[in-house]
Amino acid sequence: MTGLGWEPYETPFGTGTVVGGPGGLAAVFFPGGGIGCRDADVAGALGLAPGASPEVKVGVAWLEAYFSGEAPACLPPLDWDRLGPATGSVLRAATTIPRGETVTYGELAVLAGIASPRAVGQALARNPWPIVVPCHRVLGASGLGGWSGPAGWKEQLLKIEGVSHP
Repeated sequence: MTGLGWEPYETPFGTGTVVGGPGGLAAVFFPGGGIGCRDADVAGALGLAPGASPEVKVGVAWLEAYFSGEAPACLPPLDWDRLGPATGSVLRAATTIPRGETVTYGELAVLAGIASPRAVGQALARNPWPIVVPCHRVLGASGLGGWSGPAGWKEQLLKIEGVSHP
């Protein structure tokens, strides 16, 4: 992980952390999960430098705009090389879901060229950039579906975007 830096971002739910470097964002951590300002010793042990690359600063600005109610026009740079091909296909397809809209796991499977909605769910669970790559916009055929983030966040993120969930 050498060469990566980190910087906090603010949400209505607390302070999260963005990690990245010259290749783009490596990870987005929810508040209370991952490396944060109080975890400088852990960050140092992982080879992460406090402070951020320009890519991380763009990611932080994107997240802060999102949480202030704006719809950022384009994605911050993401380090896609860290993903396997199937996960990358699903996550790239997820980036096409517009703010304020949702799709089902089955619909995303078709968009991603993946045969199984279950495989889509597994790929979304490995999303290193939650919120930025909007896995919260993917719902089960008969309800919210799964969520690997903090309890209640999927519903809150959809509410921020003006989506009434089933």
